[in-house]
Amino acid sequence: MHSRAPAPGGDRDRSRTAQGRSARAPAAGVLRLQGRAGNQVVARLLDPVRRGPRPFFDEDQLWAPPEERQDPREARIEAEWEKLRPVHRFFAEATLDFYKQVRTALLNAFGAQRDGDEAAVDRVLAYYRSLVRVGFQGFQLWVHPDLAARLEIAERRLGASYPLQSAYGANIRFNTNNPAVLSDHSYGSAIDIDGSTSPNVKNLGPGSERARMIAAITGVDPSRDASGRTIDTDPRSHDALLAEARRLALGSDRLRAAFAGEESLVRAALGIAAQRGAPSGGAEELSPLLFAAAEERGRWRYRPVAPTGATEGRDRHRQALARFVFPTELGDQSRDWPPELVQATVDLLALLARTFRATFTAHGRVAPTARSPSDAQLALHGFLSVAPEVVAALGGSDAGDLRWLGAMSGGTKDYMHFELRERPKLY
Repeated sequence: MHSRAPAPGGDRDRSRTAQGRSARAPAAGVLRLQGRAGNQVVARLLDPVRRGPRPFFDEDQLWAPPEERQDPREARIEAEWEKLRPVHRFFAEATLDFYKQVRTALLNAFGAQRDGDEAAVDRVLAYYRSLVRVGFQGFQLWVHPDLAARLEIAERRLGASYPLQSAYGANIRFNTNNPAVLSDHSYGSAIDIDGSTSPNVKNLGPGSERARMIAAITGVDPSRDASGRTIDTDPRSHDALLAEARRLALGSDRLRAAFAGEESLVRAALGIAAQRGAPSGGAEELSPLLFAAAEERGRWRYRPVAPTGATEGRDRHRQALARFVFPTELGDQSRDWPPELVQATVDLLALLARTFRATFTAHGRVAPTARSPSDAQLALHGFLSVAPEVVAALGGSDAGDLRWLGAMSGGTKDYMHFELRERPKLY
């Protein structure tokens, strides 16, 4: 028998096809393994050899990034943080992320710009190992030795125990009033006492709306001293500072008392109205006018007499309150009131009513806060709960001689804060 010659496309072609398939099989296997391992770059390169209706590579997937390598700088910062383990307790947040936030400011304070980061880290370690723990009025505080000596003097001057809600010393963080720099707490050269009820208050400078409101209700202007001069942190004796602290504490107590309830608030408003005008009724008549006027906002212009045959505008409640407090007919006499006085008084009374309403929330009355309290928080909780005796013992020039920032001359008053008048040498 004669063997038949292979026809075109016969066994030889089938053999070549099989060889081609076997050659591609390993590639397809590699493709599958690499694809399952997540290497989509390889999957994209090898995908053209894949046959069949279902593509192996999903075009919508993103390419996998190259293997990440640790940044040498990041590794160095992590090593610094580990080296600073004994200092962790003094950071406001003892985390690597927080260290990264304050790192530049902290290391620069310890000479990093001149001597390098490594030298600065060593100085940070040495400095914070020098801090001491001292007792003050039942609290244990970590502070610089210079501040510890001042606290011991103040404790002896007090000679008795005064209840404090809170107190703390060393705390590495940025300055609340100037976030570009570190706080004096960062160096253990300051303490805060009763922060939530002796808060850091802004917008309390001379002539500010907030200062005027407090002065009108309490008779105490927190932006000025007893003589009427702008308050300041200049050194003063224990007795002089005690008198000033008592005056401010009285203002804080009167403020809280006025906003304790609606009756006390209306009574305080009636007192202001009687000082400035001649109210034509009592608290019962004033109350609805007061709270109705509080709902109106925007500019308005006092009109002594209601327009005849016309409807009052959007300021009708403020006009009604103005005519109640400043009536133009007093018995058989008429009286003209300065429009500026009328408008300023009505605006103040409406502000009191709005502030009182803002002290209420869905869950009760507003809680106190240590930093930047609202008008409502300030009114309900006051601004100075630290005992005047403690203020004088800490800040009196013949006592602890610390700078008390509750007497700062600018718009901010930090009633909780006491600090060394000179920052300690860092290295």
